Amino acid sequence: MKLFALAALFEPFLYFIFESYGLLNAAPVVSSAIIATIPLFTPIAAFFFLKERLTPWNIVGFIISFFGVIFMLVNKSLELTISVKGVIFLFSAVFVAVAYSISLRKLTLLYKPLTITFVQNMIGMIYFIPMVFIMEKVTPSNIMGFSHYILPLLSLGVFASSVAYTLWAYAFSKLGAAKANIYSNLIPVFTAIFSCIIIGENLTLQKISGILLVIGGLILSQLKFKKS
Repeated sequence: MKLFALAALFEPFLYFIFESYGLLNAAPVVSSAIIATIPLFTPIAAFFFLKERLTPWNIVGFIISFFGVIFMLVNKSLELTISVKGVIFLFSAVFVAVAYSISLRKLTLLYKPLTITFVQNMIGMIYFIPMVFIMEKVTPSNIMGFSHYILPLLSLGVFASSVAYTLWAYAFSKLGAAKANIYSNLIPVFTAIFSCIIIGENLTLQKISGILLVIGGLILSQLKFKKS
């Protein structure tokens, strides 16, 4: 239960808070590009806490993906397209996600993915309830106003908080923390596509190039040296 409580503290509690406030100061594609740096930090944590090792191809893939993310973060003048406040919140989300990855890996050795998702979300709800009323002064009348946003809330609750976390836990049980987190690099790819379709965000050539670098790094990071 201590491990469950710790994992739920990292995600969904702290992670969603940092990510949400980061999104207030950055576009979805830029935010997701920062979130995609999770795999760059996870192997370091996995090496120290889980004794997981990576091949040279994994490292090369991480580096290429990193440059792909950076390419999406800067404009033609090499200036950041995000505020410092947004950077702080989003990178806080990244480090919290790395800590969650270590906790999740240990949980997947003991419990099934759906059980992990259910328990951590129940504990996360306990964390969230007092903070919502204290920090944001939510009242019953405010809650009724959520009816205007029922579809986005259902999408977040069903897909992001339930389906995604269950699949994520299953992937961790099969691949390990470092390799599973590599797929976080695909987050900005899908965010760019859906941002273009749903909210009409402009998908520039620079963003497309960054996406291709991210995918290329992802493919390389999954390669293994053949033994001679």
